[in-house]
Amino acid sequence: MMMNINNMTNVFLQRVASLTAYFLTGSTSPPHRHYIFVDGEYVEPWRKVKGTEFIVQLCMTGCTNVCFLLPAYQSYRLGLHFDAVIGIGVTVTSALYHVLQTIDDELECPYLGGNEGRWHMADNVFAISSFVNLFILLAQVENPLTLDGLKLSGLCFAIVAQCIDTWNLTYTLVPIGVSAVLSLLWIVFGRRKPPQVDWPNFYPFVLSFLASVYFFVKGLDAFTDWGRVYHGIWHISSALLGLFAIRAFTPPSLIALRRQSALRQLMTEGGGALVSSVSASTVVAPSGGSSENSISNASGGDKKNL
Repeated sequence: MMMNINNMTNVFLQRVASLTAYFLTGSTSPPHRHYIFVDGEYVEPWRKVKGTEFIVQLCMTGCTNVCFLLPAYQSYRLGLHFDAVIGIGVTVTSALYHVLQTIDDELECPYLGGNEGRWHMADNVFAISSFVNLFILLAQVENPLTLDGLKLSGLCFAIVAQCIDTWNLTYTLVPIGVSAVLSLLWIVFGRRKPPQVDWPNFYPFVLSFLASVYFFVKGLDAFTDWGRVYHGIWHISSALLGLFAIRAFTPPSLIALRRQSALRQLMTEGGGALVSSVSASTVVAPSGGSSENSISNASGGDKKNL
């Protein structure tokens, strides 16, 4: 029964991908038809690239990963440290995977201890987690503990899905789709107030989202994407998508609410006594007095300075 459901799901998603490719590129061929099973793993028999195409592919698939540092830095500035780490992970793993893959086509270089499938798995895990975090970002969860829990759950979901089958598009789309549906349900039914949106950054966010979808589909077939130009543009548009999403859906008011929620959580878990004791021990002496007198007064001595 479960096998039939799994087969039906795979067929359905492959048909959706084929129809999408038909409308965007005019081709109805399956995007992943070139993958073969070798030594217990799915690998893609990349065609050899030489000359100008070798240089173009090296730049478009390798150098463009630097763009992911933009949303990572923006996340760090706003206190979204989990998102910043994921962004750095995308930059490193995607660059290693694509650059070493391109060089291997020409020079047959080693993969730093891992084969193509392993580096592709690492790249996919961070990429999936990035898009999961994107949809969680749209939900604008105010409690920081809940926010981190959702992001960690998405990362675990991505790891499990990629361990099942890295080269199957189903196990890439399902974690992203689940996070999108749950975020949409939260926005429609769970929020008690309308989302806070920075509109000047919202419109570039929509444009970069449409560009990301278009160039992702265009670059699925490496045999027709000369120099992996479309795939490289997808890297750039995805980085811009993350950057504008962070700016559009993380306004200063939301950051303030999360900090207040974190402070309340600290006070609830017993941090109130610690905060009170620290405040009492750092009373500033009035003009003309000494800090020693102020501290002794605060602890129960002469209370005239209080």
